[in-house]
Amino acid sequence: MKKITLLAFALFFFSLCKAQPIPTGDWTGFLKLNQLTLKVIFHVKEENGQWSATMDSPDQSAYGLKIENTIWSEPILTLHIPDIKMAYYGRFGGDSLKGDYTQAGLSVPLTLYRNYIEQAPDLAIQTPVGPFNYEIRQVSFQNKKAGIKLAGTLTLPRGKGPFPAVLLVTGSGPQNRDESIGKHKPFHVLANEFTNAGYAVLRYDDRGVGESEGKFRGANSADFLEDAMAGLDFLRSIPEVNPAKTGLLGHSEGGMLAWMASAEAHKPAFVISLAGPGIAHDRLMLLQTRAVAITSGMDEDKVLQAEQLNSSLYAIAKSEKDSLKARNAMREKLENYYFTETGRQPDQKTKEALDQQLNTLLDPWFRYFIAFDPVPYLRKIDIPVYAANGSLDVQVTANENLRSILDEIPYQKSPKTAVQNYQGLNHLFQSAQSGSPEEYLTLRETFSPQVMADIIAWMNSL
Repeated sequence: MKKITLLAFALFFFSLCKAQPIPTGDWTGFLKLNQLTLKVIFHVKEENGQWSATMDSPDQSAYGLKIENTIWSEPILTLHIPDIKMAYYGRFGGDSLKGDYTQAGLSVPLTLYRNYIEQAPDLAIQTPVGPFNYEIRQVSFQNKKAGIKLAGTLTLPRGKGPFPAVLLVTGSGPQNRDESIGKHKPFHVLANEFTNAGYAVLRYDDRGVGESEGKFRGANSADFLEDAMAGLDFLRSIPEVNPAKTGLLGHSEGGMLAWMASAEAHKPAFVISLAGPGIAHDRLMLLQTRAVAITSGMDEDKVLQAEQLNSSLYAIAKSEKDSLKARNAMREKLENYYFTETGRQPDQKTKEALDQQLNTLLDPWFRYFIAFDPVPYLRKIDIPVYAANGSLDVQVTANENLRSILDEIPYQKSPKTAVQNYQGLNHLFQSAQSGSPEEYLTLRETFSPQVMADIIAWMNSL
């Protein structure tokens, strides 16, 4: 749940530029949207007259997004993803493209630079730097049911083994194997610490991301569970790994998948849930709405209005199976809310923005997610569990979710269960001031060393 809206992000790009001689290469720019700045990178290729391109949005952990239509007609380059209404118009000038970026009626200036070299800020100071005292293998494994190959990195301690092992499972949204967000690479940091402590670790790119096959869009949490279980089976098949001591660590939505994995026939030996949900997701999202609104300074009456609106939208998403009926009912709610707030009917630009929200609410992933309740899974757990949250987490609030986990897990079947609420940490387990997602990219710490040490000590005790 890195993205506070928990909404699918689609991309549509349309660019024009003047070539010198042709606009191949890597183009980098920075989108400034109100107080938010997002880095975007376009990779443009030409081979035998055929053009192609992909897009990265590193700050949103989105990589390798395919540009559906890439057309070069000097001096114009067109990059286009039809599914959403997004465009960039730029004119080539040496090693830069200057123009305007638009999406759903919003237009902002954007300059792209070819082969941009960024001066790294004093951030992400924990990112591991070699040489490493362990083996690193680039691997792949099959999700046979989905017919896709997933790519990842396996790190193995030095020595013969067999070693205990951990599979790392990312949170919501298309993410790479490091669960990157800006300069931070939390799963790289965790893998380094765990492997140095004697654990084999597998981390992998989500389907449709990086080197993994498949499509992220249209998949739901049940599909991601299949990917995770395929990764777990692969990890247990490694000769240097002890399959009887191989567990699963999930962050955010990955924590939800940890609960689901515990009910599988080939369940992991243990699960670690970091900021994983412990309550029904419609309630989880309402708590998130309130926590984020409060940290943003929203008045209480506005918070209550937002909660009421979201509650009605979530109820429709859960109960109305007919997508057209659900869309019409949601649109009525949103337009009435807009009229109440502004005193006028939405214009065309506003209707387009509302349609984008409706697309998200009706996305298969969100429909599955909002209807999910982890409690039935928690009640059946019979393997060791380590569950942790940060006290400043505004996406998966610590008190409510950890209390449910404590209350619902049967300790007679899972006596090694440990539940921790870490003071002063946010959703990403960084030491924070407010816990607001706006802080994530500004903090120097990637992941709390104390939490990593506690997890290692707990795994060693099993």
